[in-house]
Amino acid sequence: MGGSASHCLRLAWTTAEVTAALDVFAKVLAVSDVKSASGDWQPQLDRVVQGSAVYAVMGDWAFSYLEQTKKLRWNDGYAVTASPGSDGVYDFLSDSFTLPAGARRPDLARKWLIEWFTSSWNDFMFGAMMTSRDSWPVTIALNNVAGGQAVPFGQAMAGALLVSLPTLAIYVLLGRFFMRGLLSSTLRD
Repeated sequence: MGGSASHCLRLAWTTAEVTAALDVFAKVLAVSDVKSASGDWQPQLDRVVQGSAVYAVMGDWAFSYLEQTKKLRWNDGYAVTASPGSDGVYDFLSDSFTLPAGARRPDLARKWLIEWFTSSWNDFMFGAMMTSRDSWPVTIALNNVAGGQAVPFGQAMAGALLVSLPTLAIYVLLGRFFMRGLLSSTLRD
């Protein structure tokens, strides 16, 4: 569709540009495996390796899965190419926090995001930089379980559950005191 972001936000659903984009999207969906679209990316690559799919749109994470897990080699067992129609396009993706347009209190949302991120990052970095492998906090240990390219989700989730159990137990046992404290601080004159 082209144009600036503000131009795209003002487009009506009935314009020729939107209709053309939806037509292209319908063609892509017609040849896509939409039944497994909510699945993980490893099974999608497995279908390509087995020959039941022609290609998969992936990022650099696919390299380690194909090389280490599937034991394939570049230009021997797999190859890559740019997505059709992406000539001259630089695409960048990063995990991010978003603030919706029209948020009721964007100033408070920004402050909360900054505080949450800073606090979490500081906790993580302290554990990573100031401790040795023998005394890592659980956040670093869990990151190292889930931090690879082929994530063992079952192991990572089991570890996260075990790590959260002490906090959950404390809350269950002492939850009424937390609630009393919260309520008493809000009801003061």
